[in-house]
Amino acid sequence: MMKLKTLFLVTATCLTITACSTTPPLPETTVGVVEEVTNIKAFPDTKNNKAKLIKLGDHCNIEFTGIMDSARARENWVFKGNTLISAGTVIVAKDGTSSAKSFDLYDKQVQANFLSLRDNFKKENVAACE
Repeated sequence: MMKLKTLFLVTATCLTITACSTTPPLPETTVGVVEEVTNIKAFPDTKNNKAKLIKLGDHCNIEFTGIMDSARARENWVFKGNTLISAGTVIVAKDGTSSAKSFDLYDKQVQANFLSLRDNFKKENVAACE
């Protein structure tokens, strides 16, 4: 009887190990801040600004925050490779009021701002967004 229990336990353990080792790997879903830069030249002019390059699965986001004379701005630029997927800003005024705006992805100035912002990050980190 003891040999039967031992045989059963060994068999169950082997099956469990085999099942775990043959499970296909999960797709790459790396999420997190890849790089952060501060006090960059940006349009419009801001003080104490920072930009974070964030990997989100198969695309990336640049989260830019900065302080203007009368407000704080937070911009989000979602992209994959050289393609801008979405972009917009939320402005919070000193009196607490806020406004949100989506950027026109086809506007030449928006595209230029995106490329200028993206160029602040190391090329190898931006390459993770391909």
